[in-house]
Amino acid sequence: MPSIWAWSLAAWMSGVGLVWFLACKMEMASPVHVAIPASVPPLRLPVDTSQVEKERLRTLIISGAVGFVLAVLVAFGFGG
Repeated sequence: MPSIWAWSLAAWMSGVGLVWFLACKMEMASPVHVAIPASVPPLRLPVDTSQVEKERLRTLIISGAVGFVLAVLVAFGFGG
């Protein structure tokens, strides 16, 4: 079993080799030769306030209220 000095030296050498490999061989230290376009924010959709959407919202609210009332009636009806 090698001593702690041998392990630290081996780790240090492999770290230097990894930095060399990433910087030189993988060209991660080189400047980018491709033009990177600027970020363009996505277009925002306008809020739909049509009559159909208002009717859907009204139906959703009424359905939710009826479901809540039924759940409360069932809970209190069976001694919940």
